[in-house]
Order: sequence, then C-alpha cells, then structure tokens
Amino acid sequence: MFEAELAAYEAAKPELLDREGHYVVIRGDRIVGVFASLDEAYASGVTECGTEQFFLHRIARVDTVAVLSPLTSKATTASILSYTPL
Repeated sequence: MFEAELAAYEAAKPELLDREGHYVVIRGDRIVGVFASLDEAYASGVTECGTEQFFLHRIARVDTVAVLSPLTSKATTASILSYTPL
C-alpha cells in the first residue's frame, strides 16, 4: 500500500524539505500539493482525489508516520497517514 506515493515522497524529499513542517498530498506518483496546515492538505486531497485513496504526510527530516481511520477519530503512530473516503 502506498508504494508509489512513498517513492514519490522520497524522490521529492530533498526539495520538499524547504517546506519542512508543511503537509504534502500525493496520489500515485503525482504530488497534488504542499499545504501549511493539515486541514488544507486534507481538504485538497478530498477535492483532488474524490473517493480514491491519497497519501498525506507532514514534511520532516525525520519522518513520523500515523494512520487515521475515517471510522474513528483515533490516530496511531504505526503506519502511513492515509484516508479512504467512504
């Protein structure tokens, strides 16, 4: 899951680090955009990707990953932050 998105993130990471602390939205191998807030990134992901899954990640030199389920409001720091619209 998210192999293409992770590869795109890693390939673009040197340039993305100029915006460390922002959030990147990626679908497949395409960067949808970089946003100052999680809310902006999430809204863009839903707008751009519709009902398809998208990768949403905070840009950081050292990556912390989390998974957020649309069925609960709980997040864990075990997997990639993703969203699948119902």
